[in-house]
Amino acid sequence: MFGIRGLAARLDDRFAVLTRGRRTALPRQQTLRATIDWSYELLNESERHLLCRLAVFPAGFTLDAAATVLDDSDDALASIAEGVAGLVTKSLVSRDGPAQAGRWRLLETIRAHALEKLVESGELSAASRKHAEFFRDLIVPAGTNEVLRLSIEDVARFGREIDNVRAALDWSFSSGGDAGIGVFLTAAFAPVWFHLSLVVECRERAERAVEILAPGFNLGAPLERRLHIALAAALILTMGPVDRTKAVVAKARELAESVDDIEAQLRMLWAQWSVEFTAGERRAAQATVQRFSEVARRTGDEGLALVADRLIGNMLHIAGRPCEARKLLERVLERYAAPKNQRHRILFYFDQHALARAVLARVLCLQGSGQRAGPDKF
Repeated sequence: MFGIRGLAARLDDRFAVLTRGRRTALPRQQTLRATIDWSYELLNESERHLLCRLAVFPAGFTLDAAATVLDDSDDALASIAEGVAGLVTKSLVSRDGPAQAGRWRLLETIRAHALEKLVESGELSAASRKHAEFFRDLIVPAGTNEVLRLSIEDVARFGREIDNVRAALDWSFSSGGDAGIGVFLTAAFAPVWFHLSLVVECRERAERAVEILAPGFNLGAPLERRLHIALAAALILTMGPVDRTKAVVAKARELAESVDDIEAQLRMLWAQWSVEFTAGERRAAQATVQRFSEVARRTGDEGLALVADRLIGNMLHIAGRPCEARKLLERVLERYAAPKNQRHRILFYFDQHALARAVLARVLCLQGSGQRAGPDKF
């Protein structure tokens, strides 16, 4: 009757769509709401309470997460596991992924119904706060203002929680939420957005968090630094306004230098070079890349020094010095090996080997060596 587009437009209020079942069917089978209401009424009080609290998870949840959103007086983890198992048996909760993953979820229609019940009980705000606090504490250790140093594996694991984090942030920045939780969580979750290539979302979330910061806001230096770094990188990767990007990069670099955070300094020097290079400010970009090289060599890490050489090779190519650029880029390709933990990918977002090959190919073409510039030649 509605067609595909008409039905899709009505799914936000799904219980208003399936309202005309067969007249000969039992009352509980005539509408979607009646069907789920009937199943809900068969639950005992503790099962109803658990189901409603689980509705705050738009993505999957673990037993630890489920325990967090329940009241402090609620049963121990073993009892919660028993309750989840009972809801699975009644087809109200489903396993999310393989059994060893230890995750479950509510189907979206069941979750929508349970959320309605949670709102009616007046417990939505309390459950949403516990939900947001859980995901904040998952990345920001309790009692600190520092973010865990995330590996690629960590970032991938936290990526499964992105819908939960989105819900937590939406609540945090709502009129009845807690903006402090939202700012902490935004700063902590930035590497995950970049890993998932959700750069526009990262920029929007980070800009909102930065707007809330005030002199009296106790975010903590490490998290404030990470928040500005995330916003700076997102502005560059989404071609943000030049003046705005420069200001954010300068602030982030200042914060990194104030505590001699070498990795953060390198990341922001790369960001500063990127915006200057893109804006055609060649002299400024040359000075920045030289500074990047100095800081990289301070670390004693040959890989970082070779990243600097790649940038210098790029500048030599643009400056019309192909012989020098070629020699440097060939050395980068010969000696550079990305860290096994992919730390350089987290810091600089791109495959350094691939970028060096791309610039070297252009240099070879300009030197009349087009045959050597093919992808199978080096």
